Amino acid sequence: MNRYFILFSTLLFAGFNPARAQSDAGYTGTGSLGVQWQSPIFVGKPYHALGLWQGVNIRSGKMRGSLAMGQTKRKNSDPSVPHTTGIFGQWGVTLGADPLHERRLVINSIKAIPFVNMGVTYMRLTKDSFPSDRDDIPMSFGFHVSPGFTLRLSSIYLTVMAEVHGLSNWIPFMHKSRRVNNLATGLIFQPVVSLAIDNAWDVLAPSAFGSQQSVSIRRELSQREYVDYSDRTVTTVTTYQSSRSSSEQMIYQINPYLGIGGSYLFTPRNDTRADTRMFGLNAGAKFGMFRLEGFVRQGQMGLNNGVHFSEIRGYKPSNQDLDFTSQIDALQYGATTGINLGWFFKNMTGSTNRKGGAIFGKLPFYSVFVNFQYGMTQFQSSARFTHSQGMAEMDALYAAKNIAHTTFSDARLVNGSTPFYGFGAAIEMGMLSLGFDNLKYKNAPVANVPVYHFKALLPVTRICNMLKLQRTVRQKLKK
Repeated sequence: MNRYFILFSTLLFAGFNPARAQSDAGYTGTGSLGVQWQSPIFVGKPYHALGLWQGVNIRSGKMRGSLAMGQTKRKNSDPSVPHTTGIFGQWGVTLGADPLHERRLVINSIKAIPFVNMGVTYMRLTKDSFPSDRDDIPMSFGFHVSPGFTLRLSSIYLTVMAEVHGLSNWIPFMHKSRRVNNLATGLIFQPVVSLAIDNAWDVLAPSAFGSQQSVSIRRELSQREYVDYSDRTVTTVTTYQSSRSSSEQMIYQINPYLGIGGSYLFTPRNDTRADTRMFGLNAGAKFGMFRLEGFVRQGQMGLNNGVHFSEIRGYKPSNQDLDFTSQIDALQYGATTGINLGWFFKNMTGSTNRKGGAIFGKLPFYSVFVNFQYGMTQFQSSARFTHSQGMAEMDALYAAKNIAHTTFSDARLVNGSTPFYGFGAAIEMGMLSLGFDNLKYKNAPVANVPVYHFKALLPVTRICNMLKLQRTVRQKLKK
């Protein structure tokens, strides 16, 4: 799913330019990041979603995008019928009332806001008759209409939507066999519930950061030749017109700050790993080109199969639901450091504000970070297999294939504690961060699965100052 996350991030920054001209400059920066849960209903088809699909959503101004992942299976089918995994993405605009349009100067406010989203939809999903080892999963494109309702609790958005998607596999180069096995076509209805957090544009109060660029253009207008017959010379006279155009690029930047906040780590379940759900607290600082942060989190970690999934399918073709994935309770603590790629872009543009280029100075409001984290994991339970027959079938397969039981292949051997490290990337919007991390565990390789994170680093001092200012204003108004 990482490549889809990168594409999703690219669409965010390509589709939203925070420096575009607006009559309401503050509204230009409004946005939110969040997680969502949805359950697609395939109208007129004998398939249903296996549990809730889970994903992320981003809102910038009037534009909204989301990306989710989940599984489906034929209704009333036996275990010999395989399930399939799909990707669901969409991008669109909000019509009518917008939950982000109203300014949020009153932090403890509550308001209910209806809205309608319209846009394009992308989905990759196959029928169970399509070979599971194929990489060229058919894709579909279409349009959607999503009426919804948002309950805004200060800077937290709880949204409920009823989405209707019309999808087609009109792609001309798609082979006929893939068109027949494309499940993501026709009409799809899905209820969606999302929880998002505001990007704190008001609290962080970003300032404009500009760079000037100029281009010179020289155009030839005419050319004439003059002949001097006395000395037999020819003189050529060319007339040119020169012009110069200039443009200014604007990037919004914020002051460095210390903050505390929360985090949510998750991984949707698929054939190779169980789902991860961990909640935590984090505290740190953002300044210039760096981000330093300490964290502690606890929850359920998803572990992988230990062997390639094709081995399991080949061993037990009569039970296509079988896998050896498992979950384990764990506590993690450590530190994360990140390098702000947006800082490099800001300084390559030729700043008109030289103070903005300091390594420990201001940083862009919208940015991309490359992260490294290191920490310790304490396992607090034994592994719980996702499938009821997973443990017994794993022992039988390992005995038949002469596979050794190690921490690479058997989740039951995971215990105690182990250090871990990992690299990742994230898009950041003010105090919010959304990204993925590829974590490696020294003494528990079966836990090496990519995870996605959603976290906030709240500028506590600035929020307290804003609350104090609001209290002072209310007291003066009463007088």
